Amino acid sequence: MFKRIFTALCLALSLVFTAAPPQQALAYAHYLGQYSDGTDAYLLTDTINLISYSPYVFTCFVQYEDTSLFYEFFTRGGRPYYKNTEGYEGYVYGGESPVAASIYNYVIAHY
Repeated sequence: MFKRIFTALCLALSLVFTAAPPQQALAYAHYLGQYSDGTDAYLLTDTINLISYSPYVFTCFVQYEDTSLFYEFFTRGGRPYYKNTEGYEGYVYGGESPVAASIYNYVIAHY
């Protein structure tokens, strides 16, 4: 009788420890660089919503000062393209937005 109870208790404990939910990534503000006006930009990593890996399609928020911008990344003409809530858009590696290129590079490296 004791052996059955002990075995059941061991089984229950092993299920509790192996069935624990996975750890969530901590929210992190990753420094991206500066916008052309000199304000620092930070990628809010917990807002990255990856929709597709091939090609990379995702959304995220970037924090600067007391404002956050929503970015969308997708493919246009076979090349990575972005647009944000301030109305800026362009090819990621077109040289117009080093911040957009930093966001894209971060997501490719970490997702």
